[in-house]
Amino acid sequence: MQKFFNKSAAIKFGKLDFLVTGAQKSGTSALSKYLKAHPNTCMPDKKELHFFDNDKNFIKNKVDYEFYHKQFPECDESMRVGEATPILCIGIKALSGYGNITRI
Repeated sequence: MQKFFNKSAAIKFGKLDFLVTGAQKSGTSALSKYLKAHPNTCMPDKKELHFFDNDKNFIKNKVDYEFYHKQFPECDESMRVGEATPILCIGIKALSGYGNITRI
């Protein structure tokens, strides 16, 4: 049975499994749409969260990933969790602090 959680619920997954990256106009919207439709994946309603490429999120020594994870309210540990932000095709140093994540 698939569980759904509202925005005020506790986050029910660890970290994201994948990021859809690529240049603008390279098919990231289509890939995001297909992945979002799959029953075993979970993606936020909003495409292009721009979390990892926003320097304001990484000014402090401790990054607030909880804020980022709240953008995925219906995800749980049984799903593959990800998002699409095309600009992330550029090597973003902030990704190195997040841990292992697959870039598609």
